[in-house]
This record gives sequence, structure tokens and C-alpha cells, in this order.
Amino acid sequence: MRDPDVLIVGAGPVGMFTALSLARAGVAVEVIDEGTRRAGHSYAVGLHARSALLLEQLGLLDALLPLGQPIDGVLMQGESEELWAGLERLSGGRSSGLAVPQDRLEAVMEAELARLGVVVRWDERLAQLDVLGDRPAATVDQLIRDSSGYAFAGNVTVVGRRRIERPSFVLGADGHRSMVARQLGVAARWRQPSETFAAFEVRLEPNLARRDVQLLVGHDGIDAIWPLRDGWSRCTFRVPEPAGDRVRTKDRAPWWISDQGSRDHLAALLAERAPWLGAPREIGWSGVARFERRVAASWGRGRVWLLGDAAHVASPLASHSLNRGLHEADELAAAIVANLAGTTNLRVLESWESRSRAEWDWLFSSRVRGSASWLVPGLNQMLQALPATGSALRELVGRLGLSVEVVAPVESAQTA
Repeated sequence: MRDPDVLIVGAGPVGMFTALSLARAGVAVEVIDEGTRRAGHSYAVGLHARSALLLEQLGLLDALLPLGQPIDGVLMQGESEELWAGLERLSGGRSSGLAVPQDRLEAVMEAELARLGVVVRWDERLAQLDVLGDRPAATVDQLIRDSSGYAFAGNVTVVGRRRIERPSFVLGADGHRSMVARQLGVAARWRQPSETFAAFEVRLEPNLARRDVQLLVGHDGIDAIWPLRDGWSRCTFRVPEPAGDRVRTKDRAPWWISDQGSRDHLAALLAERAPWLGAPREIGWSGVARFERRVAASWGRGRVWLLGDAAHVASPLASHSLNRGLHEADELAAAIVANLAGTTNLRVLESWESRSRAEWDWLFSSRVRGSASWLVPGLNQMLQALPATGSALRELVGRLGLSVEVVAPVESAQTA
């Protein structure tokens, strides 16, 4: 097997999107992931209007529309006040966003990769990365998962074959515990206090279905309700951290799946924070996770770069890390194609990093300004809760009659 032009570590949405962009341009790409399969639950659900356009340009939107719910606007709600703004004609996007569960998004992407002759290599792990020399050397382990034990069987993972590949580029889209980042010795530059979120999907009465993201202002912050298909909605609430170790930090499979007792608690949250929705007809998937908001101090160098959650993690309310990751992957893929064609040098990748990180610097160091008293509890979280990024996010803030100010960030460094 010849070495690929690009090795992508991580088969989440950002990793597979990057692979699709490169494969469509004729680049030989390989995707590995140490997981056994795609995500089994719908962790992220929100695609912004610009992200929907990127997927349309890759020919994926026709397959996704029957699986998702179009999103026309954002409705900011207080106890007795509300603001609404539409997503139509925001910079660089379609007329609407799309709420589609992550597992379905990944399934469509993997099927398209297979059609292009790219097979995602599950159960393969990056063991070591040597960035010295003209091309990075990636040591890849094939993982074998089996049951063992006599009286009591247990699952074990062992290393089968090991190979060394020398691609032109290695891209780490392998989550916030990125092995690629660790091999590069990357630290977190921005690190804001973590927040814990309870998320669950509820089936509501048909007449309550809508096509807006509902942002609930109060309770010292913002909660979000994204409508899904067939009367379902995804509710994400900021909550105190549970006692003990029953909450996970955000990673490739972030959510602790709750038991019935916790689902009863989540139903109580819904009744407390969105009583107008009434009692849900049905509660489906649910879970709790801690999200650390941070941005890597460096996104790579030379021929090794980070993408998606490996480079940044943000609040889940509007899936900013996913959506920004898709935009960044689109630009990075174009830069790599040009480099492989000999029309640009590696400095174009450094320029890409600088632009991308500047957008995160702005997001984490800014807050929304508004004079209405009912908005005050949510002003600090609002930028990361609105379903838009970049210039479109600035426009959306303006449509709500609000403005943005830069404030002193909370910042520290931590080894990745």
C-alpha cells in the first residue's frame, strides 16, 4: 500500500469533511480512527447556514435534508420578553441552517467517502508521529478487540499489525485529547472555566414544533432548544456538575448516557425552564457532559496541523467547534491542494492558522451588549449560543438589535 498524500487522524464530521474535500480534488487521502465505528448517538445537531452551504457544495445536502430539520431563525426568550432574527441572507450561507443528528451526518459522509474509494480505517490508532525531515513519519497501530477470561469475560484491546507511513501531510482531527497535538507538544492558550450541560431529546406535541432555535435566557445563563424532525427537539441545559464521577469531559464520545432517575431530573428541568412546552410525550437519548472552552496555542507546523476539537472546544449550545471546524477544514483543504500542485508554499498554511485562531480569539474575548434587563443573565454566553460564525455571527447579533464588545479574557496555558 503506497503512502497517502494526506493522513487524517480522526473520523468525526470535521475529519471526514476534510477527507471528502481532498478526495474530490484528486488527493490520495487516508482516514484512521481508533474507535470501532461512527458515533452511536447524536452528540452535535446544529449546522449553521454557512455550514449547510459547504455541505451542499460537496453534494451532501440532498442526502441530509430528509434526515434533518431546516432552521430559519433564532428566538431569544425570557420570562415575558422575546427577540427573533432570521438566518436568511447571512454572509456566505444558505437561507437556513439544518438540525441533523451527528450520527446521521457521519453516516452520509462515510457513505460518500466510500463512493469515492476512501474507506475509513476504524480500529487504527496513531501511536507515534515524527515531524522531523521532509515528510512526517506516522506509526499506525491496528487494534484488535476481543473478549477474554474464563469465568468472567472482559473486553481487551491489543495491537495487531504496526506500519509506518510517510504522507505529505498529517491532519489531527482526533478530538480534544488529540494524539497529534500531544506528539506536537501543543498547549492550550485560551482556557475558560468549564461548564456542565445536560442534554436530552424530547418528543413534543405536534403543534409545538417550530423551525427556530430557541435560546432561553435566565437561570444565570442561556439554555438551547433545537428542533429535530418528527416532533423531536434537542434540549441542552446548563446545570451544576453532578456529584461523583458520572460526568465526562467533552471528547469523541462525550456524553454519559443517563439512567431513568436522571431522565426524570431532566424532565423536571424542562418543566422549570420551558414550561410552555408542557410535559414531553416521550424522552429519548439523554446525557451529561462537561465542556472545557479552550483553543490550542499552536495548530501545528510544517506539514502537521490540527482541526476541529483538536484545535478548539467551545460550548455545545450552537456547536461552534463543529461549524468553525468545517469552515477551517474547507480552507485548509484548498491550501493543501494548492501546495501539492506546487502553486503555493507552506507559508500559506501558517496564514490559514493565523486567520482561524484570530476568529477564536475574538469569540472567547468578546461578549454581547444589550440594554434590556432580561437579557443580562445571558450576555456572557450569547456569542457561543447563536447559530452563526464569523461575519455571519456579527450580522446576526446586529439583527437582534445588540452589539459586541471585547472584554479581558480568562486565559491560562495547559499542556494538551
